[in-house]
Amino acid sequence: PEKDDKYAIGVDVAAGVGRDFSSIYVVSKKTQQTVAIYRSNKITPVSLANRIVDMSKEYEGARVLVESNNFGHVVLNEMSHQGFSNFWKTDDDKDWTTTGKSKKEMFENMKAKIRSGYIRSMDNVLFSEVRSLQVDERGNIGIPDTYKDSHGDNAIAFALAHMCLNSVSLMNNAFLPEWIVKQK
Repeated sequence: PEKDDKYAIGVDVAAGVGRDFSSIYVVSKKTQQTVAIYRSNKITPVSLANRIVDMSKEYEGARVLVESNNFGHVVLNEMSHQGFSNFWKTDDDKDWTTTGKSKKEMFENMKAKIRSGYIRSMDNVLFSEVRSLQVDERGNIGIPDTYKDSHGDNAIAFALAHMCLNSVSLMNNAFLPEWIVKQK
């Protein structure tokens, strides 16, 4: 972590019973690139909450966007009980719920950042998931059933991290030459 940078964390939560993966992506505001990844299909939602709080502290108090669907509620509640408060919220102060509409929004945001060159690299697992995303005849986004080992957990966490990053600002540090500072 760099002191003059800010960070955002996106989290997709699973049950921790060996199937889906809980995935965490930490993204830098300055570079728009991933700086840390955590994924596990064995971590419980409560333990995941602890991991997220620790990662947020490590990355300069990073803002966190946790998908609130299903086990995400457990993670959000546990983090709140620990006193964590730097959550991403909607304009009407609600947590992120992944729906057909919000999924399109987060993936369109990610696509725009890839096309504009802000996102320049992905780990192999994420790249594979993003490449396998498809839009069906109803406009729903997902990974086809033929990809047995993937549920899109990393793609969702990554896209959430970039949605969260949109609400993170770098500090405005005005540079004043030393001779001006001395005159004050």
